[in-house]
Amino acid sequence: GDNPYDLNKTANGGFLHAKPRARTQAFFADWYAARTRHPGEHDQFVFDQVKHELAARHGVTVQFIDTQYLSGRCEPRMDFRKLCTFHANCIIGLRYKLEYLTGVLDEWKRFKAQEELLGTNSTALTY
Repeated sequence: GDNPYDLNKTANGGFLHAKPRARTQAFFADWYAARTRHPGEHDQFVFDQVKHELAARHGVTVQFIDTQYLSGRCEPRMDFRKLCTFHANCIIGLRYKLEYLTGVLDEWKRFKAQEELLGTNSTALTY
């Protein structure tokens, strides 16, 4: 989106990247501890409730990654020229996750083979 540092955005916790620093570890520890204030809620919900407070307390900058670079089973974006990561966190059961992600990997291999044959003007995936 327009401003990746806008803490008023709703987070998608499917992919996280953090620099291993003491303040980052403290941020994550406090986020984890905040679950007791929101019993039964998903970590993504808890993050949205405490992100302003914890970012200020720990001096941590939160940056949201544009979703055009991320994809998953629940909200698929299938442009392999932009995708950096693909997750299956909404699929229940390791066997089903592996089956689905194996299919995505197979499609990526077909895409790369087609791109090699036709160049970068080939179409996005068909999966």
